Amino acid sequence: MRLDTFQLLEAAEEGALVLRPSGDLDYHSALPLRAWVEANLKSPLPTVLVDLSDVAFIDSGGLGALIGMWKRFTGLEHTVLFISPSPQLARLLTITGLSGRLPVYDTAQEAFASIRYRPPDASPLVHH
Repeated sequence: MRLDTFQLLEAAEEGALVLRPSGDLDYHSALPLRAWVEANLKSPLPTVLVDLSDVAFIDSGGLGALIGMWKRFTGLEHTVLFISPSPQLARLLTITGLSGRLPVYDTAQEAFASIRYRPPDASPLVHH
């Protein structure tokens, strides 16, 4: 999908549905992201990995779309992991308190390692 400077690329890797948004994730570009979420809610892959490394800009609409994605998939017993936010996006996630609520990792390897072994009493994943 493409809207202005925003693109969504997807692939299946290591048993996960991998989403790579790129460009500006704002109120308008959040619409195709939300449509992608709805179209993929019944994916047989239990993990969604969202690579944020190519997101150049994000506003409250974009943050809302990411939160909505996390809620929709986790509500259906999927795991959603966010990786590689830019320094600016990582700072925004920290300022808003989302880094303490959403599972955000520096690399895909760290994200996948977090779900390979979780103690039985593990609380929701929150790591940086």
